[in-house]
Amino acid sequence: MNTTTSGKGSWIPLSERRTARTATLVLLLLMLPIVVQAQYTYTTNADNTITITGYFGPGGAVTIPDIINGMLVTSI
Repeated sequence: MNTTTSGKGSWIPLSERRTARTATLVLLLLMLPIVVQAQYTYTTNADNTITITGYFGPGGAVTIPDIINGMLVTSI
């Protein structure tokens, strides 16, 4: 049996430590919010700025990004 010390002389089997760590990771991942990526159609202007020409994605409030692909969004 694989064992290791944890703290002051207490022994916890290595398999139990791995199981506890895995369970903690799974719980943390399940608690993360689901992020939906907004999709924009846009054109690149002659001055290397962006004009957003359309949006498709979830309804509700839409946040207009300041930068797309490293270029400044200057109009919608």
